[in-house]
Amino acid sequence: MTEEDLEQIRAGVLLAAHRGASADTIAAEGHLSVTWVRDVLGAPDDALRDRSGHTIWVL
Repeated sequence: MTEEDLEQIRAGVLLAAHRGASADTIAAEGHLSVTWVRDVLGAPDDALRDRSGHTIWVL
């Protein structure tokens, strides 16, 4: 895998998160490590959740 490939994957992760997907969902659908996805998002290991229980990611 090239650096260009990784950049495209990172861009896809950021776009999916911007559209509201959680790190867990992004990782599962992309066959990626949740830890790696959270690192790309700059997210803490513990997800923040709103009152409804939805995951909040600060970008």
